[in-house]
Amino acid sequence: MAEVGMDRNRNQGTALELRVSGMTCHGCEQAISLLLKQHPAVDRVDADARCGIVRVWLRERVEIAELKERVRAAGFEVE
Repeated sequence: MAEVGMDRNRNQGTALELRVSGMTCHGCEQAISLLLKQHPAVDRVDADARCGIVRVWLRERVEIAELKERVRAAGFEVE
């Protein structure tokens, strides 16, 4: 499992992109954003249904698989 962390020399955390399918509307974007923001390592989320991309900014290290599992549990597919 891949772990993503922060660059301690910068003020901003690491950002990652997840390719998510099944997002069809603004409501889907909000649902994914809210569930990912509940994770203590997540600082900010930007979900774009048109592109099928969810950008996640982290404040601390996290297993990417853990975030992907949250998205899958909500009924979406994620690469």
